[in-house]
Amino acid sequence: MRTNPGKVLGIVVLFIATLLAMYGTLLSTNFSVLDTDPASYVIVVMLMLLVFILFSMKEELHLARSRRELAYGIGVFVLYILLLSYARVGLSFVFATFRIDALLIPLALVSFILILFGASGIRKMAPVVIYALFMSPLLLMPLLLQSQVFANVNAAFVYGALKQFGVPVTLHGITITSSANASISIASTCAPIGTFVALVMFLIPVAYLYRGGLGRKTVWLASGLALMLLLNFARMLWIAYNWANYGIGEAVAVFHLFAGQIMFYAVIIVMILLATRYGMRLDRIEKGKLRALSRDFKAKRSRFGSSWALPLALGAVGLLFSLPYLSAAYASPSFFYGNMSAISANDLYGAVSPAFASFSPNVIRISEQNYTVALAILNGSSSNNATYVVATVLNRPLPGASVTGYSKVVSSSSYLTRKGIRITSVIGYSGGELFDANYFAVPVDMFGHIFSVNYEFIKLASSGASCDLVGYSSAGLFNYIESVIYNTLSGSFGHGANGIMCSAYVVANRA
Repeated sequence: MRTNPGKVLGIVVLFIATLLAMYGTLLSTNFSVLDTDPASYVIVVMLMLLVFILFSMKEELHLARSRRELAYGIGVFVLYILLLSYARVGLSFVFATFRIDALLIPLALVSFILILFGASGIRKMAPVVIYALFMSPLLLMPLLLQSQVFANVNAAFVYGALKQFGVPVTLHGITITSSANASISIASTCAPIGTFVALVMFLIPVAYLYRGGLGRKTVWLASGLALMLLLNFARMLWIAYNWANYGIGEAVAVFHLFAGQIMFYAVIIVMILLATRYGMRLDRIEKGKLRALSRDFKAKRSRFGSSWALPLALGAVGLLFSLPYLSAAYASPSFFYGNMSAISANDLYGAVSPAFASFSPNVIRISEQNYTVALAILNGSSSNNATYVVATVLNRPLPGASVTGYSKVVSSSSYLTRKGIRITSVIGYSGGELFDANYFAVPVDMFGHIFSVNYEFIKLASSGASCDLVGYSSAGLFNYIESVIYNTLSGSFGHGANGIMCSAYVVANRA
């Protein structure tokens, strides 16, 4: 492994700058890979990305001294902040659901690499940048959503194996039933796709560290995945066999609760031990090389200038923009796409009504149809002072069409709350009348699945539409800055937070 003081300094700075920029992304992520949530695999990529950066020490890198590349790096970081702000406000809670914050981190990474190592560094560290893209589950959602299909395949395998052992069982979907009419289900949590993805994502940086051809490394990765599949099949079969012969209590107590974690770590250890059998090898640092490197660094540090400190400053800026993630509403994409037919308008009202607790003495149900409920918040006896609310449920993590979309809009502006919910405030004409309207979407848990509920608050326009709850301090500095960036890039210079109703603001903040 070739080492030089500039490369070591650059890698250390890159590591720290990336860690700073990822601060909110890391701390807003569950640090466990959950059997119930395939999208939770992302924590493995986030942590292993930092290791991957250190592993890039194997590359022949040199600190850049070009002012042009320095300017390009700063420009890329500015682009990162603009995209981050626009996407966070524009996508509202969906930004956190699909971890768009993590999807944009590679852009910050490119900025840091350009400043430190120039364009040649981008080419040599391309594997690190590409790997970072998978910190967002968005790229793998088509695979992660196949967990039920995978469960059916596993159930068929276990059923077939039990029949081969002479166990009298029948199969219905993922449920295996014994002759005594007892049943066991091979659910998606028995063979979670997220765990297999996490294993591959853990092994990729390890494969990168080793010397060897791409073909050998690919076979090594595939072997690790195959070993995990084989061990998991054996685990499910062992549990099912114990269930068929000794009962469900014995099956769970023997192997179900802890075997998955043991297998995960066992496969990693086995594959590292077998790496040399695949023609892969590790570079060795020559004896005394680290001591000589330390001497060289002390002697030549003045040659590096101060540009290496810039990524640390930019990373600190990224940290400040990531702090709001810690208080934002989050709903995993794995729990969307529920069965809409199981929901009635009454269920929807039961789900949304707690959000109106502050207004409950004055809230009236006007109508309900399919997946929509209409409400009225009364203010006094006159209907002219009422705020009308339309709540519509969708089974996907995206806001749907709003009533305002069918009206002539005079001005509009958006405001990002501390919960990461975007409230859009508009003034529009409908039926010859001028209206104030606020609309937003929030995630709601119903029957174990997450649904999007789209709210629209409508009232006759008046100077009293503003709410003293809403302001700079209530949103937080960086939510406010991102709202300004979003509105500026969208060309929206309307009444903004001054047009947000207190009722809309309170409901949005109870997400």
